[in-house]
Amino acid sequence: MSIERDVILAILSILIAVIVSKEARDWLKRILSVIFLPAKHRRFLKETEELGIKKIYKTRTEAEMENPFFSLDISTSLRSVKAMGISLARIHNLGDERIKYHLKQGCRFEFMLLNPDSPFMGQRARQENPSLKEEAEAFIKWIEGTFSKSEYKAQIELWAYDLMPTMAITIINDNSLFVNPYSILRRNQEFPVIEVKEGGSLFKLYKEEYEKVLGYGGTKRIFP
Repeated sequence: MSIERDVILAILSILIAVIVSKEARDWLKRILSVIFLPAKHRRFLKETEELGIKKIYKTRTEAEMENPFFSLDISTSLRSVKAMGISLARIHNLGDERIKYHLKQGCRFEFMLLNPDSPFMGQRARQENPSLKEEAEAFIKWIEGTFSKSEYKAQIELWAYDLMPTMAITIINDNSLFVNPYSILRRNQEFPVIEVKEGGSLFKLYKEEYEKVLGYGGTKRIFP
């Protein structure tokens, strides 16, 4: 069966190369590859599609290269960015200009970080990074100091939650979501990140998790 399959694919590839464009050729090759996949692989692809998994990145750094908010191409059009983390230091490190650029384009930002005075902050700092509290406080001061008098002030919200953080979530344009599960003892940028798309069950699950933290009684609005 394997030899027959390879022969059929080879013949079809030759025919495809003659009659269609490169883009159509690539598309048809992917379709044919799926058709001739073993049943267990087809099941895997179907389950992945139902879950809405778009890609799994080895590290957070790798994921940020594909995340349109963090990518080097600042010109990507963004309607909204929702980000939940512990200190959000990575966003702070991006600097003012990236935020201001997207604000001018009409983007809305919703940031959620761990309350610096939460007992969970001390626990996470001991487990992962002793600078977490200072980073969270610096993020709050940055947002307040930079945007309190900005004409785009109404486009930014900053919230602080008081729960044990288990994951970082970034939602782009309400249709693409990046989730970074937290390690117990290692720095989180060393852990894989899953990108999921709207329509899949994981997107619904993680978006609901984000919204539950935002709506939790101990979550307080800090800005504006």
